[in-house]
Amino acid sequence: MLEFMPIENWIIMLVVILISLYPTIFKGKVEVGKLKPRKLLALFGVLTAGFAFLILYGYFTGGFDGEESVAWLIILEVCLVGGAIALFGEGYLVKGKYNDQYIEFYTPWSGLKKEKWSNLTKVNHRVLNAYYALRFDNGTTIRVSDTLVGAPELVEHIDALRINID
Repeated sequence: MLEFMPIENWIIMLVVILISLYPTIFKGKVEVGKLKPRKLLALFGVLTAGFAFLILYGYFTGGFDGEESVAWLIILEVCLVGGAIALFGEGYLVKGKYNDQYIEFYTPWSGLKKEKWSNLTKVNHRVLNAYYALRFDNGTTIRVSDTLVGAPELVEHIDALRINID
């Protein structure tokens, strides 16, 4: 007889499907020449931070037994808080704009970068990391995430400039 999966498995499958369809479902308003973050990533960051605080609350209220769990708890907290900061930063603070002359891009991790298209030497697409690496002749690299609103339009713009994307 065929048994149904527990509800937790169905929830996990639904979350995985929604996250994989995320760029399509939550497209956002595209403005030509602008790169904007998807606010849903910032929401995931806030939810991740909330989960980290719930675990910490559980520890301080006696929800965890034994000394051996403290090391794992610290590792888990560092990962969750780091992930929350990264998600919030990517979902709220990253932005950029471009035109026929230049691209200007800001991230909290690398600051503001402004480069002329004429100095662009190479573009790589990193599928596993989900970003385009734009390399310029002065050594500057601008990494544009696939999740940004306007990223497909930027790729079209790079194609129109007749620059190969590896």
